Amino acid sequence: MTENYRKTVYCEIQFLKECLLQINMSDNSNMLKRRLWNSIENLLQSPYINLVLDISSDDFISEINDIEKKKIKAARKNENTQLGDFEELLWKLNYKQEESSLHIKCYGKDYISIDAQNNAERLNMNAIYLTCKEADICEDISHKYGISVLSSKKFDVNQLQFEDAGCAIAKDEKNMNWLKILQGKCNICNAMIIVDNFILSDTNVLNENLREILQALLPDTLSNIPFHLSVFTSDMKQNSKIRLELLESIVKELRPNLECEISVFKNGTDVFHDRTIITNNLWIGCGGGFDLFKKGKSDKMTVVNIVNPYLTDTMQWAKKAYSNLVRSIKKVISNKNEYINDSYPVFYLGTGVNRLTE
Repeated sequence: MTENYRKTVYCEIQFLKECLLQINMSDNSNMLKRRLWNSIENLLQSPYINLVLDISSDDFISEINDIEKKKIKAARKNENTQLGDFEELLWKLNYKQEESSLHIKCYGKDYISIDAQNNAERLNMNAIYLTCKEADICEDISHKYGISVLSSKKFDVNQLQFEDAGCAIAKDEKNMNWLKILQGKCNICNAMIIVDNFILSDTNVLNENLREILQALLPDTLSNIPFHLSVFTSDMKQNSKIRLELLESIVKELRPNLECEISVFKNGTDVFHDRTIITNNLWIGCGGGFDLFKKGKSDKMTVVNIVNPYLTDTMQWAKKAYSNLVRSIKKVISNKNEYINDSYPVFYLGTGVNRLTE
């Protein structure tokens, strides 16, 4: 049985302390900063993450024991326990861990801090990093490796998309395309998976739709690591090799400086129903499918949802949706069969790997 997928979040204790200090010093005019903190606090307590702390297990237990002593002392005096914000947060995290809804790992000295000296071999390429390092170092790491890094030194909403977005599209709508819908979204990433049974069914559809999706979402380049792009589909009209070659040529044309490892998976029509795109930190859903536009207009009415599942506090279901999809994709990849010919019902072409499933 495939294990539930959990996003790994590396968090420095000092990050928590500095953010809480900023929140307490904020006035009502800075509600966005408070909302960003609420999103992070929600993330830290989510059952859909593995939380890695830079504190040792002994130190974590010591902190919890000290809080417990305060609670016992207050209870004996029939008083409310007076805890600081940081103590309250640690108590919540420990409570969630004890009821088995949170997975905490205390690395202590083995914690790998993100800094200018890090390289691809030391970093988790599919993690979120919460750090107190300087903002310019964090931005440099993000752009080099496509990793989401949130710094307490620049604790603002511009670092990561944390609000849900999207649009409603009418049938036969013109003056709309995937570039307009997706461009400008904060999409720091080094991998992407597209799930749509019909996105590769026709070369015209591929050129009109998938080209613009990739134009909007692919990074310009990454340092020392390849970008992973995988498409899961059921209909390639017996031309899977041609579809893969066309996909490779489009990526090369759009991003000549991006090293990209591409895979195409043919799966049964009953494996995936929803049409979804995921990157390291985005979940994009379109009920009408990503083959939506034909000859310059939409061929059906639909809605597009764009969510950062890990930092969107208005859509709590998104973390589970992301986790469920990755889990299903891992099943397909684990049972993958190399391409023999197009008559086979299930196979893959290309590298057959994607770090989003790691």
